[in-house]
Amino acid sequence: MPEKVEESAEFFSRAYGKAGIACAYKHFPGHGSALGDTHLGFVDVTDTWKKKELKPYQYLLAQKDACPIVMTAHVVNRHLDPSGKPATLSKAIIQGKLRDEMGFQGIVSTDCMQMSAIADNYSLSEALKLSINAGADMLIFSNQQSPVWQNPADVIDLIYAHVKSGEIKSSRIESAYQRIIHLKKKLSDVDKNIANIIDTQ
Repeated sequence: MPEKVEESAEFFSRAYGKAGIACAYKHFPGHGSALGDTHLGFVDVTDTWKKKELKPYQYLLAQKDACPIVMTAHVVNRHLDPSGKPATLSKAIIQGKLRDEMGFQGIVSTDCMQMSAIADNYSLSEALKLSINAGADMLIFSNQQSPVWQNPADVIDLIYAHVKSGEIKSSRIESAYQRIIHLKKKLSDVDKNIANIIDTQ
């Protein structure tokens, strides 16, 4: 029931926002119809996904106090991207559907890049290139999904190499940076307001 999702998510996002906490709506473009677990491997929702799964995002992102972050799913949805790329790596889904069509200009975060749906099917270098070019601004590495700890410096070096080679445009990195800085400033302003309220009590 999309309406129930909207009601619950709106309640939580308002509460988090008032407390100065940046919350995220997930997992775009809908994970509820998945019959598998993306922690374990590829999950294709093409035959089970319904367009109504987009409705809560459309409603919630139009609200003034919406969450500033949307986290992507690692699911394949050929209705939205016939190429079969998981949403996290899909420009058609992130840039095309979420940003261009639905108008979301906040931060796009990936789910954990070490989950098997990504790590077992793409090299780290390729996954980074595809996700950033698709429109992801933040890349999540939980270091819980893999026996090998992912060194952040190695991720940075791979991204830098892609920028140097022209496979990732520097403007894509800059736009992600500006979105993140904008959110940090907004959260800082909320923290100051909360502190002022406490001081006057």
